[in-house]
Amino acid sequence: MLSKDLEVTLNRAYKDARSKRHEFMTVEHLLLALLDNEAAAAVLRACSVDINKLRKHLQEFVNSSTPLLVEGEAERETQPTLGFQRVLQRAVFHVQSSGKMKSLARMCWWQFSVSKKAKPFTICVNKV
Repeated sequence: MLSKDLEVTLNRAYKDARSKRHEFMTVEHLLLALLDNEAAAAVLRACSVDINKLRKHLQEFVNSSTPLLVEGEAERETQPTLGFQRVLQRAVFHVQSSGKMKSLARMCWWQFSVSKKAKPFTICVNKV
């Protein structure tokens, strides 16, 4: 069901969150991973977004606001937030309902950008 590029992007988001011992994988983790996805990056460049500046602001936000897993709780895994799951579900639904195989990475980006709960993203874009 998932395209190869989105699968790679989702794995990158999870591995990044897990390597930093973040308790949650958030929509901001997804956006950070999408910055390395060529299809999503092309959309950003078309909107004249400074990707390096956006990446820096997102990393600062994620590192300062995401709770860490408690040391010694090795059995706990990084979990996707409800917002993360909703963005992904809406992107998949949109691709399915359109009847066309569009890039799911682009649709995740679009779903993320129109989400009313994506306030940190809005702050980052306004700074870029």
